[in-house]
Amino acid sequence: MGLLKPVASPKTSAHNALIIFEWLHGKSGLSVKNMTKEDRGWAEAIIVDMLNSSFAMGFVEALFRSALKLPAGPKKVILEFLKGASKNMLKYKDKSDLEKMLKKPRIYKSVFNVAKLRTKSLWGIRISTGEWL
Repeated sequence: MGLLKPVASPKTSAHNALIIFEWLHGKSGLSVKNMTKEDRGWAEAIIVDMLNSSFAMGFVEALFRSALKLPAGPKKVILEFLKGASKNMLKYKDKSDLEKMLKKPRIYKSVFNVAKLRTKSLWGIRISTGEWL
């Protein structure tokens, strides 16, 4: 996972951003109406990074069979995002790789855990203060 920066013009809806954050960190007390453009940008940056990292890990899947089974909410959000994402946002070798990702998106458990750990403090500050660092 690389250095995360929020997406400047996020395509992710406030509802989907909240689903992503709640999937990572549990219920926060925030509602969709409290989600800002910056929240949406962070959610999109996190999910793109998680998908890229999981895609890269797919090459060694035979060695590490620990794919995280996605709950219905985040899986739907990821599919919706992938279908609308511009091709240069995600790293993949060719069109068949993108098609495989669209049919069965995967987030590996280790990638999920790293994303959760890396964003825990930032999200905690966002919940406490209403602002991102």
